[in-house]
Amino acid sequence: MPLFWVYSTTVNGVAHEDLMAARKEHLLWQFENQASDKLLGAGPVFEPDSDGPPVAGMYFLVCADAAEAAAHADTDPFHIKGLREYKIMRWSLNESSFLGVGLKVVLNGNEADDPHYHPPAD
Repeated sequence: MPLFWVYSTTVNGVAHEDLMAARKEHLLWQFENQASDKLLGAGPVFEPDSDGPPVAGMYFLVCADAAEAAAHADTDPFHIKGLREYKIMRWSLNESSFLGVGLKVVLNGNEADDPHYHPPAD
């Protein structure tokens, strides 16, 4: 099945505080996609030498085609609320010394205020 990356950038004029207000909903959406095995990985994108807020977000989807990937990206709360816009590209993962077959890793905290928040399992 093809892989797609979604590069999600903040719409001009949207304040970082507006993104943070929608963050928990966005993360819950990501974890739902992870549970459906559509999400290969996701995370914020920063300037290389900056401790400032993220400049974008990026996630990798496993989808049948670009239309399915766009349909998933369209349901991201950041996109629904008009806070971010995105670009989708098909991607080929040809090599990796880091990922094993069937490996799933969650590196997230437990608190909604934690930058690495992961909602608790029900």
